[in-house]
Amino acid sequence: MKNNHIIISLITLTTFLGACQQKKNNNFSLKWDDNPEKENVKNYIVYEKVGDKLIKLKEVKENQITINDVKPGHHTYTVTAINEKGIESKPAVEVTVKK
Repeated sequence: MKNNHIIISLITLTTFLGACQQKKNNNFSLKWDDNPEKENVKNYIVYEKVGDKLIKLKEVKENQITINDVKPGHHTYTVTAINEKGIESKPAVEVTVKK
């Protein structure tokens, strides 16, 4: 039986919302807690939610990303984790930022 629940503890709402930091110009950073080491996370994928769809922005090894040239308006983001077997977690709690 395939174990699909290994990366469920990805991000808490408090951690993700508290780590949204606006930078100068139209850039800002998102940061989240690393998964526990036992989950063997290889990468994280950051998505922007557009309508009902998740658009992949970038796959990163670190637990943070700087998003550049953000247009004015509301933008919603989420993150997933991928373990060494290539299993992707469910999306974390979404965070919406207003630019």
